[in-house]
Amino acid sequence: MTSAKTIAFLGPRGTYSEQAVIQYFGTDEEVAGRYAYVPTGSIDECFELLDAHKVDAAVVPYSNSTNGAVRLSHNQLRTRRPRVIGTTAVPVAHYVLCRPDVFPALPSPPSSISTPSPNSSSSSPASAESGDSEDAVLRIYSHPQVWGQCNRYLATHFTRAKRVDVDSTAAAATMAQEDPRSVAIASVAALRVAPKLQVHAGNVQDAAGNATTFLVVERRDDDVGVGNGEEDPELDKRVYEEVDEETS
Repeated sequence: MTSAKTIAFLGPRGTYSEQAVIQYFGTDEEVAGRYAYVPTGSIDECFELLDAHKVDAAVVPYSNSTNGAVRLSHNQLRTRRPRVIGTTAVPVAHYVLCRPDVFPALPSPPSSISTPSPNSSSSSPASAESGDSEDAVLRIYSHPQVWGQCNRYLATHFTRAKRVDVDSTAAAATMAQEDPRSVAIASVAALRVAPKLQVHAGNVQDAAGNATTFLVVERRDDDVGVGNGEEDPELDKRVYEEVDEETS
């Protein structure tokens, strides 16, 4: 029996990276026996595991429609040169998540744990009652890419709180779950890994159409058969022309 192909992504579960994996390959149930998903602690680790033949492929963030290039990925691509075999774009909808003892929940929280499409995102964030005091919040946890995607919201909310960088939005949620003087900015899917949190505000990203493009990469000297059947043979060339142009 052929063993399942292993796919690394920036973990833990509940990140936008996991959403990209599911969007490209399918859910765990759908790909059982064919693919096994491996959450990592960093983007760098995704590339390191691939180079060390410990996984068969990796899904990594490449660019964001608001922030531009994801530099960690671009640096690794430039150095390690894996083959790019696929791409998928994940709509980004950021939520402010907190413990129940920090703020009351939204009157109508999302009914399912999924990222809304850009077309359905509101241009202004939904939030709890304006009378709630945000001064009690001392820390905001999120991935560094998030700050630049939520400038307008953060200009008028939690202005006294310290911004704390973490490796992923899901990790931000797990930290906020343990910190009663904090909030996290993450996808609503992060509630899967931090179920004690609730939604304080939704769609706090600046752009309603905000999205992150992810790449599916494998070792250049291998052909392990990873893919969804929709690979573009010119994609690898286009990506490296773009990456190499940054240093020319």
